[in-house]
Amino acid sequence: MLTDEEERGKFQNELINHRLTWLGVWEGLLFLAYIRQPSSHPYLMPLIGFIIALSIDRGVAAANSALRPEQRAKPEWAMPGVVLPKVVAATWVVLLAETFKARWFG
Repeated sequence: MLTDEEERGKFQNELINHRLTWLGVWEGLLFLAYIRQPSSHPYLMPLIGFIIALSIDRGVAAANSALRPEQRAKPEWAMPGVVLPKVVAATWVVLLAETFKARWFG
């Protein structure tokens, strides 16, 4: 039988799993929409993708911080979802910069 602390850790890990699943679903759809986007709103998809990745990063960080130290992976960057949302957010920043450069500097 699990203790209350183990139950909380399991719950936080399930939250992390759900958030990362939604990150994959939303970002996959947004990347596809970005590839096929109409030219009228070229900055919309990168901004939405960045905001979603940032919000999921904050949620995963909160869930990871709620875990007890012995439940956390060592090193800290190896914990679930620490790197992936940041990489996705950085990708959207690069795509936004490239879109801006192509649109204004030809």
